[in-house]
Amino acid sequence: MTQFIKRQYSYTALGLWVTFADDEDKNDIKIIMTKLDTYFIGESNETYERYVFNKRDQQAGETVDAYVANLRNLAQTCNFGDREESLIKDILVLGINDPGTRKTLFQTRNLTLQDAVDICKTDEATRNQLKSVDTESVNKVQQKKGNGQQRDKNSVPMISNCQFCGRSHPKRKEYCPAWGKTCKNCGKKNHFAAQCKSASKSHTQNKQAKQINQLVEDNQSDDYEWINSIHTEKKDLRCRMEVNNEEVIFQVDTGATVNTLPEKYVHDSVTAAATKTLKMWNDTQVETRGKCRLIVKNPANMKKYSVEFVVTDNSFTPLLSLRAA
Repeated sequence: MTQFIKRQYSYTALGLWVTFADDEDKNDIKIIMTKLDTYFIGESNETYERYVFNKRDQQAGETVDAYVANLRNLAQTCNFGDREESLIKDILVLGINDPGTRKTLFQTRNLTLQDAVDICKTDEATRNQLKSVDTESVNKVQQKKGNGQQRDKNSVPMISNCQFCGRSHPKRKEYCPAWGKTCKNCGKKNHFAAQCKSASKSHTQNKQAKQINQLVEDNQSDDYEWINSIHTEKKDLRCRMEVNNEEVIFQVDTGATVNTLPEKYVHDSVTAAATKTLKMWNDTQVETRGKCRLIVKNPANMKKYSVEFVVTDNSFTPLLSLRAA
């Protein structure tokens, strides 16, 4: 906008202000702004403004912060009153362009606008980090090939029931999740304890174990996730978090790929039946109550995280996997 146009607007606004009949109106900033908006913009069509608001989806390349700011701006002309925050939350849930984030929002009970914004921003940051990691990994693989040769990951032969990790992945060590990891059974590298062929370090340690050490798919024992949480004399790593406004002390399990939470902390938040069977170290099956996704708050920095839990009996210790921690 040029200086000339700015001056013209200023002169027009001043002329309009002089015409105010009531001297008190000239000193009330709300009345002044309302009359200026009416003059320059005209009367707004509330029905149409709400139509535009309800149709507003997140645009390609638009960040979560920008999307929420635009929704707030559109809501100003809709006269929503006390329902404004709730309606902005609804449009955010329906209009977010990532299906995975939308699913998480739908699964979260008692969702507030701030909770929805936190979940969306966390997922957005995670996706950006994964893109950066994937790009770096691809560059490293290509550098090792030399002579400018490139090879698509999908062209690498697949291996099922890997002897080192027990899972399926391309037949190269950099794709094996056990590569570089230390076995918690024998202390050697490049395999998980579930695939360890060495004798156990201590039979006594096995007797002390009372935590879940593997999560096996129903009718598909070759494809599983697991938790390795064996009690030893070493001090456990624990953290204090808040779930459903209740303090919960979690044990951080560095070998886990899932998170568990006793049902006494879950209340009515179970949203789906568990599709997997929990097993203890001695292959004893553990009954689960289902699974749920809850907002977990770190009281140290007040940050919130959306975490999926397998719900267990109240006798089990709450566990956080290393990824969640």
